[in-house]
Amino acid sequence: MHQDWYSLSTEDVIKNLKSNLESGLSDKEAKNRIQIYGKNTIEKKFEIKPVKIFLRQLKDIFIIILIFATIISLFLGDLEDTILVFAYVVVAILIGFSQEFKAEKSIHELKKLTTDTAIVIRDGNKIEIDTREIVPGDILLLNIGDIIPADARILESLELSIDESILTGESKPVKKTPGQIEEKVPLPDRINMVFSGTTVVFGRGKAIVTETGLNTQIGNVATLVKMGKPEAPLKLQIDILESQVLIVTVFSCIFIIIISLLHGQKLSNILFSVFALAITVIPEVLPIMLTIVLAISIRRMAKRNAIVKKLTGIESLGNIDIICSDKTGTLTKNEMTVREIYTNKIINISGVGYVPTGEFLIDGKQIQPLQDDRLNILLKTGLMCNNASLNSMLGKYWVIGSPTEGALIVAARKAGIQDMRIEKDIVLELPFTSEKKIMITVFKKDEKISVYSKGAPEALLKKCKFEYPKLVLTEKRKSDIINNFRRMESKGLRTIAIAYKTLNKIYPKTLDEDLIFLGLVGMIDPPREEVKITIRYCKEIGIDLKIVTGDSLLVTEYVAREAGLNIKKVLTGHEIDNLSDEELETIIEDVTIFARTTPEQKFRIVNLLKKKGHKIAVTGDGINDAPALNTADIGIAMGMKGTDVARETSDIVLLDDNLTAVINAIEEGRRVYENLRNCVVYLLSTGLAQILIILTTILSNLPFIFTVAQIFWINLVTQGIPALGLAFETSEKDLLKRKIINPKEGLLTPSILYRTIGLGLFMGIIPFVLFMYNYNKGLDVARTVAYNTIIFFALFNILNCRSSTTTNYKLGFLSNKIVILLVLMCFVFQFVMMNIGFFETFFNLVSLNLNYQIFMILIASSILFLGEVKKSSNEFRWLPF
Repeated sequence: MHQDWYSLSTEDVIKNLKSNLESGLSDKEAKNRIQIYGKNTIEKKFEIKPVKIFLRQLKDIFIIILIFATIISLFLGDLEDTILVFAYVVVAILIGFSQEFKAEKSIHELKKLTTDTAIVIRDGNKIEIDTREIVPGDILLLNIGDIIPADARILESLELSIDESILTGESKPVKKTPGQIEEKVPLPDRINMVFSGTTVVFGRGKAIVTETGLNTQIGNVATLVKMGKPEAPLKLQIDILESQVLIVTVFSCIFIIIISLLHGQKLSNILFSVFALAITVIPEVLPIMLTIVLAISIRRMAKRNAIVKKLTGIESLGNIDIICSDKTGTLTKNEMTVREIYTNKIINISGVGYVPTGEFLIDGKQIQPLQDDRLNILLKTGLMCNNASLNSMLGKYWVIGSPTEGALIVAARKAGIQDMRIEKDIVLELPFTSEKKIMITVFKKDEKISVYSKGAPEALLKKCKFEYPKLVLTEKRKSDIINNFRRMESKGLRTIAIAYKTLNKIYPKTLDEDLIFLGLVGMIDPPREEVKITIRYCKEIGIDLKIVTGDSLLVTEYVAREAGLNIKKVLTGHEIDNLSDEELETIIEDVTIFARTTPEQKFRIVNLLKKKGHKIAVTGDGINDAPALNTADIGIAMGMKGTDVARETSDIVLLDDNLTAVINAIEEGRRVYENLRNCVVYLLSTGLAQILIILTTILSNLPFIFTVAQIFWINLVTQGIPALGLAFETSEKDLLKRKIINPKEGLLTPSILYRTIGLGLFMGIIPFVLFMYNYNKGLDVARTVAYNTIIFFALFNILNCRSSTTTNYKLGFLSNKIVILLVLMCFVFQFVMMNIGFFETFFNLVSLNLNYQIFMILIASSILFLGEVKKSSNEFRWLPF
């Protein structure tokens, strides 16, 4: 049934919907249509069962590996490892649950936007019904304050104005008329339609329902949201690492089995070796490490007024190279602001939003507005011809009523003019109509009658005979004023004219005649001050900012220029529709502004940018942003003025709507990557060192180098407690200015692999050499030396792996007190084990004199020394440390 209802005549719409303008639908017919079209709700097409979610999580390769490790740990009696791995399995399943239900929550929020009841005509009577019972063909009666319950075609309009900002991004209310629109136009220009979820801000009207439920524009958004969100880059990288770890584990185990059988070892010993190697290779702390790193980042971001809703949300920002930002409410405050006044000169006004502070400037020089009689009267007229009100509480300001009228009140307040409107002094008010395009209010005080007027410049000028103070308004001067109106309009300013006159007696028929022209007022929803900083910083760190909005091109270009954005190329929604995906893909990277876009077009733009290999962050606050927020690599919603749908669909919510928090989040995302990569280097190099020792002893046909208890203790000390300290590492100063991370590289990049192998070989060969050197002194002595040396190596390697480029001296040894504390604690544990008889017996160790203990520590510290040398001098960059 879905079609372009706006392009049909009123008669054809009513005919196609088989309805009646006067009597509406019959109750019987309405019930039949519910059976055909369903209820007017955004229904879920399916419901996810908890059992299915659980089984889906068990398909994950790494989960399978960890469950295997759990079984091994249980088999060998290692309760600590069993608890550790099982804890991660539980956490992973819980995260899976939250991700699966995310889209459903978004749809639930969309449902909240429909009203509970609506007034319709049924069987010729006006009745109030549940909005879920509305069907195509119902005749809706619309009044100020109503939330539109379904998409509908306007039949009658009495100054009907609709706030569609949450759906289209249009800053100002849209006046609706019932006429036919024959040409194809984008959603914001369909002025003969009203859409579900939008709000009546002025006037009243009658409309016939054309679409309900999922067929509405909001329903289309819900459908796009249901398409789901791509996996976070880090999750994909961990999947790659899972496969790599699995391959290494399988081939290593097969190799050990073959060599052991050739050496004639018992099957039980072979099985033990395979199990021990599996425990050694699998870095079970890595997923927990990821969770801790992300949790720390989430706490840090919360302190900066950014709430991260999903653990993997913040790490996705680490490789973002394009930000697609909405305009209204994101780059701007969604608060109309007077920026320019033209009288017989151009006057600029500073300030942003509804906060009544700012300066009046002529050619950059400040003036006192109250000392300029014409400007003073103009501001008072804008205040008096006004139905809005400015409210404040605890330093926050908001407008009740028309944003345009609110901007006029704020401009007057900036000049020091307080609200002089007294209701008893109002004699008459003629509201703005689409025919006259003028509003007039008449006040009487102390026998003085004042007529205040505002309206469309071309319409109001026709009613003006004079120009302030009372000069005859010539045609040449009118032409000059119109030229200034065009100039202001071309800058994207919404411009109105202001006029007034005084009377001794009221003549209603001539109230709008012989007016005295005061000036033009240009206003816009300006960019936030912090946006300029964000755009400048984006340039510095190599991130491209694009504006994708439903607002007009002129307005958007003005905002972009004000914010300091370098505009390369612009496209409108109409132009986008005329391009194929292939054509749009060839130019999309050069486009800075996409204006007059629909939710479907925003969704298409983001997906084509992703297809080009970019990692996209989308910011927005309205329903129209929800599909793009959902399909982006990272969705960022405004918390103060954003809709519930935008917040629910996003990954990150900015509590103060400050876009600079995005840069903070990007820094946190890169910090997550750096810390995780450093942790990967540490864990895998330590595991590789243990693999090397085990394999070399097996190849040498020597007794197994470590006991079961020793292996478990090595894993606890080297891969358990201290490794978690790397999660608390702070950001390095130049982190944002480094090359953007390419998620396709995976966690094991060539440089990381080189470093991991180099460290693993160094830490594996030296303990084995010491094992062989001391073997003639007895197996227990050789084991004790190798066992302690590899642990000391691992502890020094933690300090080495705090950063791949910066020395501990530059980082500051106490900048991460937790990792230092954990390393020192493990050193103490190890000294206790080496010098207390009970532990020596339990772990099959022998006593070593203090000199030998110091010798092992000095040998192990060489890994930290070499790492610091490499980081401090370019001549040693070749070192794999």
